[in-house]
Amino acid sequence: MIVLFFGDVVGERATAFLAEQLPGLRRAHGADLVIVNAENSAPNGLGMGGKQVHELLEAGADVITGGNHSWDSSDSVAQLALPRVLRPANLAPGVPGRGIAHLAVGGVTVTVINLADQCAMRSVKA
Repeated sequence: MIVLFFGDVVGERATAFLAEQLPGLRRAHGADLVIVNAENSAPNGLGMGGKQVHELLEAGADVITGGNHSWDSSDSVAQLALPRVLRPANLAPGVPGRGIAHLAVGGVTVTVINLADQCAMRSVKA
């Protein structure tokens, strides 16, 4: 299985560039699964912008991951409700979003788990 992982995508320009390139990169590398860390994809580089997340998903990203910046804006928090957007799994109960996704890839189930160092996650509250 070939997995492409991109990150950290920061801001609108980087998101637009990756979205434009992603279909070709996926084909060129024969990627079965594409994961993009987009926790800083919002226009100001802090949090996930809804427009940017949808642009990456439409371009062929299978999973979007976030980290400590996933709560930098209400738009970013809203993205955590999407089934293919993951925040770190190793957080206290009650924190919005999910940290694990199960996807059918090439006839098998693949589990993607997003984990983060606790030092980076200190500011996240349930």
